[in-house]
Amino acid sequence: RSYSSSEGSFHESTIDSAISKIMAALPRITRELLEVDSEKISVESRKATDVGDLINRLYQAILNTKQLRMNYYSYSRDSISERTVDPYALTFRRRAWYLIAHCHTRNEVRMFRANRIKTLDYTSETFSYPSDFSLTDYMGNSWQSMRGKGEETEVVVKFDARIAPLIKEVDWHPTQRIEDLPDGSILYTATVPETKEISLWILSYGYRAEVISPESLRTEMAAEAEKMCQRYEKS
Repeated sequence: RSYSSSEGSFHESTIDSAISKIMAALPRITRELLEVDSEKISVESRKATDVGDLINRLYQAILNTKQLRMNYYSYSRDSISERTVDPYALTFRRRAWYLIAHCHTRNEVRMFRANRIKTLDYTSETFSYPSDFSLTDYMGNSWQSMRGKGEETEVVVKFDARIAPLIKEVDWHPTQRIEDLPDGSILYTATVPETKEISLWILSYGYRAEVISPESLRTEMAAEAEKMCQRYEKS
């Protein structure tokens, strides 16, 4: 097994132990299927940003409740700042590792993308892990990794009949609802804390997807489509 070449390296002995327990609990036929030659069964993996050693250090800090000091690059502000954080959890989303930690600079729990941590050191302090913290509750109904701070938004998208079967065969979001329409198209509804990530997902289906509501997102998508037309326009 190669952990660093696929979904980011992690604490290898911990993963080996977990895999062994899972394999032992599987039915015999399933276990034999997973143990066959890798050329016969393949699971697609795409290389994540290589932060293996960093993830190991973060993992140890979480286990031992060690406070950390780090220099972190903010993409939105295009700047590096020093942060003192209490590390709570690690999560892997959209081919990237994220650290969930209480940030003493902002005095709130924040999400940090691991590959944007430029330097990392232990302080001499430890912290008490909050008994009421839940990673599931923290992430809420985020589409993938972005969390909104305002009210959640119900997004309704119409997918045409050609693409509808592909949408219906996947559980994209825990709040999703799908309504079949007479012409074979569907109305897809999900409630998300922010619309940036779901808008990128919708755009990936091109003209076969149409935002019905909210109106603000529909307007935003129309503007994006117009920009794309301008990009491809012949001079």
